Amino acid sequence: MTKLVLKQHLSLDGFAGRLDGDVGFIFSSFDDALTYWIVQDIWKAGIHIMGARTYGDMARWWPTSTEPFAAPMNAIPKAVFSDTLQEAPWGPAEIIRGDLGAGIAHLKARGGKDIYAHGGAGFARSLIAGGLVDEYHLVTHPVALGRGLAIFSGIGPMRELELVESKSFPSGAVANIYRPVRR
Repeated sequence: MTKLVLKQHLSLDGFAGRLDGDVGFIFSSFDDALTYWIVQDIWKAGIHIMGARTYGDMARWWPTSTEPFAAPMNAIPKAVFSDTLQEAPWGPAEIIRGDLGAGIAHLKARGGKDIYAHGGAGFARSLIAGGLVDEYHLVTHPVALGRGLAIFSGIGPMRELELVESKSFPSGAVANIYRPVRR
């Protein structure tokens, strides 16, 4: 069964970015082991999904990047959730309009490898609030922001998660994989 995986970088205090959306805090704790883990994880995706803003940011960066992440980010198809975007030239890519849950159901019905969600806190919150996430791949970086953009705020009732895997890296970053506890 195709899973929706939310891949997100977080600060130690649980923020996906600063209040202005800046995510530069994650880069100080990248090391070779973390980079390798992330690249291997990204290659497991059958499709990357994101909102229009993240798509625009990534479309400006990945096509010319020489970073280790560039190959899977460029090669794997993308789906952009947007009611306003007119074209998606960084591809292969498709634009999905309308209801987020219906769009996810449509992608899952295709089968194949897992769907990896990338993006900002708002897109992540929408996926979580809709109960659409089957697995969380959260990389926590050893920095406390104090304030920022949270992905678990305002999502409705409490979510119980089961830890499936945990890996720490020399830089102090930790990758945790969780699955929702379904009762």
